Amino acid sequence: MKITKTQIDYLRRRLEDIMDDKVQAFRKTQATYTDEERYADIYQAIKSGKLKLKPKSEVVKEARCWDSPYLSQFYDLSEFQNKKQSYEDTLDSYRDKLQKAKTDIMDKVVLSDLMIDEAVKEFMKL
Repeated sequence: MKITKTQIDYLRRRLEDIMDDKVQAFRKTQATYTDEERYADIYQAIKSGKLKLKPKSEVVKEARCWDSPYLSQFYDLSEFQNKKQSYEDTLDSYRDKLQKAKTDIMDKVVLSDLMIDEAVKEFMKL
């Protein structure tokens, strides 16, 4: 059975909606690291002395006269940035997995005889 452009567009939108719902549900199951938490951690690390100042030569090298100083110019904040990045990487990897599954399903529907309703059900099972 020949599939129309309207049906393909519908399937694409439907799969994207399901994908968005799945990403939102996945996000709720993952540990978060909000900016407020990150700032609180940085504050505590500075206050406790865990974070040390960068060498003066490095601070001066990074200084620009047209902007306000940032904490990252004075302290190595990579530990806190890495924690936030790992959360984002987890979400990106899940999103990529769903995107690949969506592409596979679209290929099956357009290039073979998989019916649209079966394709949607298959994607929802992921």
